[in-house]
Amino acid sequence: GGSEPVAVLQMRRAHSEKDLSEELDEAKLDVLRHVAVEETPVTEETARDAAELDKCVQRRRKYLWSSGNKSPTYAQQSPVTPSSSVTPSPTPPFLPFSPSEIVDGKVVEVKEYPKDTPDHEIRFVGGVFVVDSPMMGEYRADVSCGEFYQDLRRTMKAIGTASVNSTATKRLMLLEAKFKMYLLLNEEKEYLAQKINPHRDFYNVRKVDTHIHHSASMHQKHLLRFIKKKLKIDGDRIVIFRDGKELTLKEVFQSLRMTAYDLSLDMLDVHADNSTLHRFDRFNLKYNPCGSSRLREIFLKTDNRIEGVYLAGITKELFQDYTEAKYQMSELRLSIYGRNKDEWDKLAKWIVKNKLYCDNVRWMVQVPRLYHIHRKTVPNMNCFSDMLRNIFAPLFEVTKDPSSHPELHLFLQQVVGFDSVDDESLGEIKIWRQPPVPDEWKDDNNPPYSYYAYYMWANISVLNKFRRERGFGEFSFRPHCGEAGELDHVVASFLCAESINHGITMRRSPSLQYLFYLEQIGLAMSPMSNNALFLQYDRNPFYLYFKRGLNVSLSTDDPLQFHFTKEPLIEEYGMAKQVWKYSTVDLCEIARNSVLQSGFEDCVKAHWIGPDFRLKGHLGNNISRTNVPDIRLEFRHDTLTEERAFIARSASIHYAGILHPMKSPSHGPQPSSHWVGAKVGAAPIVQPLHTGYFPKPPSDLAGGSKTSGGAGDGVDESV
Repeated sequence: GGSEPVAVLQMRRAHSEKDLSEELDEAKLDVLRHVAVEETPVTEETARDAAELDKCVQRRRKYLWSSGNKSPTYAQQSPVTPSSSVTPSPTPPFLPFSPSEIVDGKVVEVKEYPKDTPDHEIRFVGGVFVVDSPMMGEYRADVSCGEFYQDLRRTMKAIGTASVNSTATKRLMLLEAKFKMYLLLNEEKEYLAQKINPHRDFYNVRKVDTHIHHSASMHQKHLLRFIKKKLKIDGDRIVIFRDGKELTLKEVFQSLRMTAYDLSLDMLDVHADNSTLHRFDRFNLKYNPCGSSRLREIFLKTDNRIEGVYLAGITKELFQDYTEAKYQMSELRLSIYGRNKDEWDKLAKWIVKNKLYCDNVRWMVQVPRLYHIHRKTVPNMNCFSDMLRNIFAPLFEVTKDPSSHPELHLFLQQVVGFDSVDDESLGEIKIWRQPPVPDEWKDDNNPPYSYYAYYMWANISVLNKFRRERGFGEFSFRPHCGEAGELDHVVASFLCAESINHGITMRRSPSLQYLFYLEQIGLAMSPMSNNALFLQYDRNPFYLYFKRGLNVSLSTDDPLQFHFTKEPLIEEYGMAKQVWKYSTVDLCEIARNSVLQSGFEDCVKAHWIGPDFRLKGHLGNNISRTNVPDIRLEFRHDTLTEERAFIARSASIHYAGILHPMKSPSHGPQPSSHWVGAKVGAAPIVQPLHTGYFPKPPSDLAGGSKTSGGAGDGVDESV
């Protein structure tokens, strides 16, 4: 009798005491059993909230699935069959410093660059490039800026609705409880699965640092040793032009009244300290060794008097460290400011001339949001369109004719994506309706984060369509987002970014967390960086996100400012393990997430984590490569499938309009069927209609349900 609900036992006892000969009403017992084990019924409010969340998912998929962006991350891809396994390769499908092509599955060098396509016409219209292809028609952004702000408005309204947040909170708490129960039941099984897995452990599974800035990618002792070495052996080199004369490296240090002997880590003063908390301006000054902008220009810039020789030298030493570590990879970020079109060629020539390539490294290009500075300091910077043209025009030109920018064509083979960076905590002008076109943005105010996000996404999406036709590599959009500032930054990135860096401000919004979970949007988080700048380590939401099943990975951000050893990524994992008591299974799962979030080529990922990595659940796992037990990934996949099915089922009920108002479960037992047909005799719906998790969206996506009365109506869209 221990398997029966308490209510059933009480009824049996009551009947037995009253009349032992009286038989129980089995129909009543069946109802009680059903009520005791069933999940809370889908109420009208829950169905409406699910529909709002589903519409948010549909809005995102307009940007990610139909825009020509690089294929979404693993957890977002459409179903893949087992026959679509990827052939593993430890090296990429290109030669880094000469034109190449694949012949019979092998990469071979060729003499000429890909030919020009003179029939393609490139135009710049309203801040976005348009390509006329004779074969494929017109390539343009699928969503206008006005429609983007309409989607942003509606999504902001949805996540700000109290009932939606309440529903999301309940689902997130349920996810936490499921994970806790899973660990209680399966922790020993996971441990045994790892124990019998030969060779592989946490140290030799691949980990990718998906968020790291190149100019701060070395640790402080490494930079100090390099500066001392160059001062001793290369002190007579002319390194800078200042105050009307050329200065050697020795003369620069003499002007600073320092010698090689005087230099120390304390004198270098590049490590973040208590003074940088909530002071991003002070943190930026930490990029100046010894507090000198001259030393930053000499040692940490690519475009200077010595053509970036010193930065190339320290980068090669860093590459050597990555090669020796073998299992640690990174996506280093280089800056393109948009001040002029020559920036791309200068950066590409620096890469090619210095032969900067490592199998463990790919490049990301970050665009600082500094239009308001360029507007005042750069000649001929008359409007925001000029900055966009400087950033993207060379990329369209080299895609059309690689021989027009040969070094840039080679460099772009190693580039996997774009980032958008700057201080999010700064105040900004908010735009909700009728955004101006970039040609009209001529004042000195900086455009808001969302404005940058849209025009970055729009141009990248068109560029990807063009490059796909040409057979070249495509780019993802993975901006800094949610480190500080308002939630509309995260909402803008939710709509149009493949994944984001940071995301700690989402801790204030359960509905956004739940949306990021449903879509498994990558979060490259840096708790040690956040601890120094915005949020104490013990308050960081990484631990909570991981328990709830969000797609999180650990990254370093700026090892120069935050770390002490030549393996900063291991420092991040070690700190997380100690503070949050992670098991090796947890660490290996986070490492696997980092590989999937990264932009490394599929053949390289297949070599690292298995050829079937694009499959879902345990089918896509290879424990001999990842050291993650199949049971962990099967749990993650089943839980995600259940949550998506819950949203799809609940939203379809709302879309069909068949749900009668129902009492709360606390008001007494509900009918065994949780939903009742709107008309007498109407059959209850048991299969979801077309929702965000099915190919065809409902017709009221743009305007919201006209019967719901909730967020998304066409009544008042102000935020």
